[in-house]
Amino acid sequence: MERVIERDRIVHVQIPAAPAAPTPLPPAPPNPTPAPPPPPRPTTTTTPASARDWITLLSELRRQLGDPTSELTKRPWEHGRLYDALGRTLSSLHEATPGGLDWLERNG
Repeated sequence: MERVIERDRIVHVQIPAAPAAPTPLPPAPPNPTPAPPPPPRPTTTTTPASARDWITLLSELRRQLGDPTSELTKRPWEHGRLYDALGRTLSSLHEATPGGLDWLERNG
């Protein structure tokens, strides 16, 4: 109780108790840490020097594209760039070959 003095009298006023402290929240669960990405596969650091070397490299590309578990197959957004690069490569092969790709197709 608290006494309050008003103009001509003393009034006793009941003051409510202070509210209880809020219940603390439980701790947040820890954020799961995502698994680190797999290490990148080794890449060729030298440019193939012979037709045989290029055929080996292109065979590896073909193998990866045929493997549904390969990283390359799982990244279809990169296939457009591969298609463009292979198209430009075929165009360069056409220009470099006497008679062009038509001659290769007939006589290859």
